[in-house]
Amino acid sequence: MGRPEKDLPPTRNRGLLELASWLRALRAAAGLKYAALADRTEETGRRFTATTLQRAADGRRIPTLRVVEAYAQACGATATEARKYWRAARAFHRPPPKTFPKPRLINDSVELRTALYAVYVKAGALPLREMDRRAQHGRLPRNTLSRMLSGGTMLKRAQLKAFLEVCEVPEREHPDWLEAWDRAWAGYFGLFNGLFARQLRKEAQQDYHARSSFRAHSRFLELDRARQTGRNWYQDAQRRAPRIYRPAIPVVRSQEIASVLDDWNP
Repeated sequence: MGRPEKDLPPTRNRGLLELASWLRALRAAAGLKYAALADRTEETGRRFTATTLQRAADGRRIPTLRVVEAYAQACGATATEARKYWRAARAFHRPPPKTFPKPRLINDSVELRTALYAVYVKAGALPLREMDRRAQHGRLPRNTLSRMLSGGTMLKRAQLKAFLEVCEVPEREHPDWLEAWDRAWAGYFGLFNGLFARQLRKEAQQDYHARSSFRAHSRFLELDRARQTGRNWYQDAQRRAPRIYRPAIPVVRSQEIASVLDDWNP
């Protein structure tokens, strides 16, 4: 029989205490030591060490979702229940916004990004790397997702589907989100036809790339002219600079030196 676990430390994060208590109760009900629990996690697709699993239940920090899911599945619980406790613990640090527009009431891109951010936080604010891994096949790039969450861009239609799947939005709500996406793009172009708006978006992106390449080429020419101008200015300055006066050093011949010495030594 292993040593009893230490008491959970005091913390204001009630969700973290509930998560740690739930994990400990699962292991106690399964009658497993941490070494045996670590062996069982290998069946979930990735083996975690006994130390990692023990830290997940110590109540000092929020473990990663992959560790919590593996811990729960090794003890016979479901990953869905593990995600529920994990999200409750994460909500202490990043609480979801109290008000945000519903999908059917979204009319522009700002409202769409605000609603998607609320969905992201309610799903536990997964690390972007983990969201990319769960989406699979590069359907949700981290850079694009980061810019969307910061308000810098919008997701494509396929990326929005992957985002909803990773955040576990019920599938029956997906049509409402896709219609909201169409209205957001239509509002961006001042139209109400989602299909036509997507075509205009494609043309706008092509025009943006063309203008970006033109600006980059113009910048290159400008820097090249600046370098050439600086090179010409330096050469002109060298040509126009006054020559430094250097007095001529008299050349004294050895015969003159000998005659002076003869005169000095009578």
